[in-house]
Amino acid sequence: MPVEIVGETEAGFERFTIDNTRRNETFVLRLQARPIAVELDPDRWILRDVNVAMGTAVEPQDIPAKEFDWSVYPNPAADGFTFEIILARPDHLRVRLIDSEGRVQTSLADQYLSAGLHRLHFDLPAVLPPGSYRVEVRTDTRTDHRGLVVIR
Repeated sequence: MPVEIVGETEAGFERFTIDNTRRNETFVLRLQARPIAVELDPDRWILRDVNVAMGTAVEPQDIPAKEFDWSVYPNPAADGFTFEIILARPDHLRVRLIDSEGRVQTSLADQYLSAGLHRLHFDLPAVLPPGSYRVEVRTDTRTDHRGLVVIR
């Protein structure tokens, strides 16, 4: 079903029409200038409850000098979460979910990634009980941890 999108940028307004065919879809819109706001289905003909995540593309030369920066969302998470990482250079990435007693509950990623921004979605195992966990991120030169709360 076609959905109209209006993007407000520093240079003015841009209009797009996307073909929404599934319940959960992701679209990337390339605007001619820095975005200020995005409105989906401005006349509310199709969509009633709209959530928009807006970001700006990151080129490898714009990446901070540190090896990597990352985040997980939503947090708390019910069925899954999105993992975003910006790598300063190509690296081997390993992501694990660790429980409060230090046990590895699941290995989420073990792959080689290029420099730049990467966005991965992980489904949480149905048997994973609610609680507090740590997401462990390892590269060949660094390890980092952040908390993740699982709700059911």
